[in-house]
Amino acid sequence: MDKEIIKEQLKLKSDRTINNNIAKAEEKLLMNREFRDDFFCLEERIEKKI
Repeated sequence: MDKEIIKEQLKLKSDRTINNNIAKAEEKLLMNREFRDDFFCLEERIEKKI
């Protein structure tokens, strides 16, 4: 990613803002991935018991 282009298009003032936003997005993605994995695992276990 070219940070200068991102800063210009999103009207951000610093690289720090970009880094913080990327870190937050990665954290949310990881949390969602873990949730999906847990959900599908539980769903399989429930289907086996039915």
